[in-house]
Amino acid sequence: MSKQRQTVSMNCIDMTWLALDSINERIIFHAILVVEGEVDPLRLNDAIVTTVRRHPALRTVLRRKFLRHYREYRDDIGSQILETHDMTGLGESEHKRYVTDWVNRPLDPKKELPFRVLLLKRGPARYWLAFTFHHYATDALRALRFVNEIMAVYNRGEVPVVAADGAGMEDTIEAHRTDELLPLIQRPKSKVRWYYPKIASSLFHRFVVSAFTPPSRIFHDKPGNSGEVSFVRTWLESIELSEIDAKSRVLGATVNDVLLAACFKTIEKWNKMHGKPSGKISIMVPVDVGRKMSQHVVSNQISYVSPFTMPEERTDHIGLLKRVSQRTGCVIRNGNAFSMIYFTYFLSRLSFAIMRIVGILFIATRVYIDTTLLTNVGRIRLGDGREPRLGDARITDIFGVTPVVTPWGMSIVTAVFNGKLHLGLTYRPARFSDETARRFLDLYVEEIKSYVLALETA
Repeated sequence: MSKQRQTVSMNCIDMTWLALDSINERIIFHAILVVEGEVDPLRLNDAIVTTVRRHPALRTVLRRKFLRHYREYRDDIGSQILETHDMTGLGESEHKRYVTDWVNRPLDPKKELPFRVLLLKRGPARYWLAFTFHHYATDALRALRFVNEIMAVYNRGEVPVVAADGAGMEDTIEAHRTDELLPLIQRPKSKVRWYYPKIASSLFHRFVVSAFTPPSRIFHDKPGNSGEVSFVRTWLESIELSEIDAKSRVLGATVNDVLLAACFKTIEKWNKMHGKPSGKISIMVPVDVGRKMSQHVVSNQISYVSPFTMPEERTDHIGLLKRVSQRTGCVIRNGNAFSMIYFTYFLSRLSFAIMRIVGILFIATRVYIDTTLLTNVGRIRLGDGREPRLGDARITDIFGVTPVVTPWGMSIVTAVFNGKLHLGLTYRPARFSDETARRFLDLYVEEIKSYVLALETA
């Protein structure tokens, strides 16, 4: 390691994720690209090394000083980052087992970089390219931007052209400030009438009222607490996605609203199937507050909101969809998207030990860690807008594996890639069997499709 001692600051969301991280609460996520065609491992490794040198947050190790944590910048990251493994001749189940082991391999930010990359050869001209990121260093949107830069270097030997909005700007050490999220919440706040009373009301309901009326949990068939995860995935074809999009617009809703409403219905139906009643159901969803600002910063610029519904609001599909659309539509306008940022900013002023205790308290009391997490990455664009390629190889698919915190037991990630709506379910085998997890995902897909029929009759 270099003797250089420069540091890269963490913002309040970075530190919150770090405080939650432990052996049983692994706050890491993964993006796996399905590649068809030959890939040159040496050329790909060079592209990764070249790209990561532009992103200090991804070439740091975690240090501790005076009860505070900070990231120490590594000038010398070595010449080999990419790991490779050849499984030619083995079946799909063996490939998944290896990637699952990879996903569950601990990532210690005190000893290694906060990301790693695997190129798994599944057969002649068939690969999985897996990226693992520690959430305290970056979020999914910026991780995908990082992957896009690697592809550009691999394909053309250069980084993407700097866009007018700064999306391709170099991620310098100076770009990282502990309070880099605060400028993002000044403009929305100034446009909201009675902003502080609304924030106070939100916090009161979140940390007082919700403590006495916690949301229902998803039924699980096993009692274990291991932090290891596994995953299942599926997708809806382009024509099905277009149909949902067109019909939801008639009601002034979006595909995102349909996905969220269907998730509420799925959880209620799932619990009922197993003899468990559902009262309040609360689904945690991310809100990207940094899309137009600080885009060049590889760091967490995401806040979270937890819209909830009660049993009487889930009686019919259209009524639930309208309710979800109304509530999510005013998230930015009423300031709820930023209440979590303000609260975590306050926590980040305290010692790391206190932050960890508060995080554990939230998990144990179900105050903010809610029924489940639904992450919508949105439309993934890789490459230059045409068919995404890695040299002469094609990227045909992409899927994600998200963090799963103990009370959830499972989390869902959705994204649109190559016109298809991809749905992935990450679950803890200690709480759900493989068959149970697959049944839940199938039920979710059925519920999404049922909205097509409901929208036709609306």
